Amino acid sequence: MKIKLSSLWIIRQIVFAADGLLVLYEPGGIQDMISGSLYGIMELGDATSLLLTSIGLVSSIMAILSLNLKNSLNRWTNVIVAIVMIIIGIVFDIIGLGAFTITHYLNSGFMYVLGILVLWFAWKWQKD
Repeated sequence: MKIKLSSLWIIRQIVFAADGLLVLYEPGGIQDMISGSLYGIMELGDATSLLLTSIGLVSSIMAILSLNLKNSLNRWTNVIVAIVMIIIGIVFDIIGLGAFTITHYLNSGFMYVLGILVLWFAWKWQKD
């Protein structure tokens, strides 16, 4: 179970990073970044970089914790963090409604599926 959970978090991190890079390939993406915005809705700066980096690091940290925490703590940590990450994703998608491209929503949807799988596996994990 630990390897399954860790793998899901790693895949989520890869999709999150790919989504960030794909902005550069979208029409106007590079111009938006040069002008200091992301999707024309979020100003790029230190605070935005810190926020996006922090959100991205959660998956990496969870991949490590999923392999190293004791089972009961591991189970609840995965449940809680998966729920929080799904909520954060929903908030970002609502804020960007109409500005994001289909590529972002495809990646976002896949990250929701990964979050739900983490939640499902952790919830169904047999108690110690």
